[in-house]
Amino acid sequence: MSQVKIKELRLRNYRAFSDVRLLLDDITFLVGRNGAGKSTLMDAMSFMSEAVTDSLSRRSNDAGTSRECDDGNQEKDPNTMCGLPLS
Repeated sequence: MSQVKIKELRLRNYRAFSDVRLLLDDITFLVGRNGAGKSTLMDAMSFMSEAVTDSLSRRSNDAGTSRECDDGNQEKDPNTMCGLPLS
């Protein structure tokens, strides 16, 4: 069985991030002040990891997609996106 390697994390309208692309390497460190968004990035990674290993529909129902992908957006933006290009 081959391993899946996540090369980047893309978020659009996810919590405080309007549009972000995080390139990942074999080891990636997240460093920043309190409130900079480190935990938000980890939440997005966790959501996407569970969606890939479980099923997106089950994960969305368990966590509530609107809470996970639209948190911080009072008006739900149809352009909200969480994505992981995989190789």
